[in-house]
Amino acid sequence: GAWGSWFAFAERYAGLRPSTHGYVADSLTQTDELRRRLTEVVLRRTWSDIADLPATKRERHVVPLSPTERLKVDLTVSDYRKDLSFPVVAGQLARYRREVGMIKAKAAIELTKQWRKEGPVVVWTWHREVARKIAAAIPDSFCLDGSMSEQVRSEVLVGWDWAAEEEFGED
Repeated sequence: GAWGSWFAFAERYAGLRPSTHGYVADSLTQTDELRRRLTEVVLRRTWSDIADLPATKRERHVVPLSPTERLKVDLTVSDYRKDLSFPVVAGQLARYRREVGMIKAKAAIELTKQWRKEGPVVVWTWHREVARKIAAAIPDSFCLDGSMSEQVRSEVLVGWDWAAEEEFGED
């Protein structure tokens, strides 16, 4: 992409250096250049920009894994450890989280279907693949992610706001 590889980015802007446990990127470098480049890709929102959102309702649901699902995750993690293209633990952990998220998506789909009976629902996920799996299983839903332009996201959200007002009424 426009930023190059993770290593190229970290070398240029984050003071990348080797350590005893992989690499450490712990200092800002080229800050003026980074700020200038970020203005092209960052859309910053403050609380005052989004103050009209409804109250957030957070619920934590523990999703137990079956023995088969646990075995699948264990085997996947074992494969990740053999993959030398991700020598840093953080990269392996992200891949592990994605696998667990894909397994837990079934429970998220069922909960989301229940909650939609009460009104519009926003589901946040860590990984794009998990979000797409959930959206694909729920009728009249959509998935927004960082690969979409701001214009496309805005168009989708305007359509969603309209649908929510039609179905549930304005407050």
